[in-house]
Amino acid sequence: MGYEILPIAFAIIFISEIADKTQLVVIGLSAKYQQRLQVYAGAVAALVFSDGIAVIAGSLLYSLVSPVLVKLLAGGLFIVIGFYSFMQEERKEHEVHVTRIILTVFAVVFFSELGDKSQIASGALGAGFGDLPLVFAGIALALAAITLLSILIGSRIAQWKHRDKMGKVSAIIFIAVGIITLLT
Repeated sequence: MGYEILPIAFAIIFISEIADKTQLVVIGLSAKYQQRLQVYAGAVAALVFSDGIAVIAGSLLYSLVSPVLVKLLAGGLFIVIGFYSFMQEERKEHEVHVTRIILTVFAVVFFSELGDKSQIASGALGAGFGDLPLVFAGIALALAAITLLSILIGSRIAQWKHRDKMGKVSAIIFIAVGIITLLT
């Protein structure tokens, strides 16, 4: 198989990320932080890194680590982050350091992607097709595109007149994603 794997990988991953928990997380983060470029950088880096691991590892990762354990850890993490966000003192946007935003987004998105359907699809694509660079390129382009779409949605949400409630909305999204992760 030649270059046709690039659009195949792109389409599979793009579609699998629509309305996915990772997309909801990125929407919530981009609604919370006005530094959308940093949110984008952190999210894309986390997605490309985690799905790159899946491409390289293929099905090996899933035979070594229990999917149930990954799901429990990810779901619990989201719930903890959600409750932490509720309890955290509200910070002014200008007080949040750019590096902290990128690292926070990276960590949250990375853990939300673990065991996710798009990561599993990335592993399957990596295991099923011999041309890993083209598979990876298609996956990375899809993840970059869907992340941009998610940030655009989040920035629209952030324009609500009740901007002061955005931290609580973001916390609710994290708790909901955690519960959904644990129940599915």
